[in-house]
Amino acid sequence: TLYNDTSIKAVVHIQARQRQLAARKRYLMNRLARRIQAHYATRMGAVDQSSGDAPMQLAAVRRLKGPLLRQTKTFSTFRECSAWVDDLQMCYTGRYGEMKCIDLAQAEQVTISSPDRMEFAIVMLSGEKFCFRTSSKESFAYWTTGLQQFLAMARSFYSLI
Repeated sequence: TLYNDTSIKAVVHIQARQRQLAARKRYLMNRLARRIQAHYATRMGAVDQSSGDAPMQLAAVRRLKGPLLRQTKTFSTFRECSAWVDDLQMCYTGRYGEMKCIDLAQAEQVTISSPDRMEFAIVMLSGEKFCFRTSSKESFAYWTTGLQQFLAMARSFYSLI
């Protein structure tokens, strides 16, 4: 045989440990999301619009999913894509339908590039920018507010670890 029993047992043990860690991570993320939602749900009545954290106070963290226009890296054109946020990653479909992801834990902030054209950008810690455009004002508020909430959740989660 190519492998002996001890190496097989070690591989099985490592795989079981990885599954346990993944399950623990999902459990902690869900627990943190519930705590954040409860926190903002209790603060809904006392919203101070003068603070810089106003978008965070508007609603609890929700699932983000929908169509966006993504700016291409080579040209300044926008291409339609389907986008969603899952496990602190913003995923979107590429030009040929492939899935691409942005790790929100590595994002520094969400900036509003142009409120008139409904454009926003996710600025990464490395300085890279991912620019997106929405088709309506409601969608623009939905995405910018939701992404800011997910960034705050990612910061909270990684400060607990």
